[in-house]
Amino acid sequence: MSRVEKTGTLIRGLDEVSTLLDVGCRDGILRDHIPDHIDYSGADLFPIGDHVKYVGDFLTIGFDRKFDVVTAIDVLEHLDQPQQAFDKLVTLANRHLIVSLPNCYDLKSRYKFAVKGRLGGKYDFRDEEILDRHRWVMSAEEISNFYLSKARRHGLSLRVHGVRYGSGSRVSATAVLGRLACTILPSSLGWHSVVGEFTVPL
Repeated sequence: MSRVEKTGTLIRGLDEVSTLLDVGCRDGILRDHIPDHIDYSGADLFPIGDHVKYVGDFLTIGFDRKFDVVTAIDVLEHLDQPQQAFDKLVTLANRHLIVSLPNCYDLKSRYKFAVKGRLGGKYDFRDEEILDRHRWVMSAEEISNFYLSKARRHGLSLRVHGVRYGSGSRVSATAVLGRLACTILPSSLGWHSVVGEFTVPL
């Protein structure tokens, strides 16, 4: 299961949701995983398509309303100020906020670093600027602690969900091995993403 699929599953389980803001939406893939009645608005650095209603740096965009659900799927790790960005996300959410962050200490990432000597292109240090890069290398524990601290600070309720390799419906050798490995691995190794589901009190 991907982080987008997990987010869609969580949204489908929510009551009385009619508007959604997807921050860092890119191609708007989340639209394929949410109910049709939800009014979807995307926010991104670039006007990739009609689904992007808010264009520019998220921290400087002046939003004209609040939304029943706000999502930020693998967005905060790209920002220099993820703490401030989270605080702004909270101000835009009427009822729910769903945030996903990558666990860089999972088994696959450790294997890539040990065998290939690198974590991937989004972490490379080059002689020219990389726009789509990760600024932070975070563990599942650090992400969970970040979520808990922010929930307490803003008075939000919190549920933490781990997204494991091989947890989807795909049938392949890799998926089967992923499911098998994740049954015996601790969350620090088996979760490739950590999703925080925050609820604003009524």
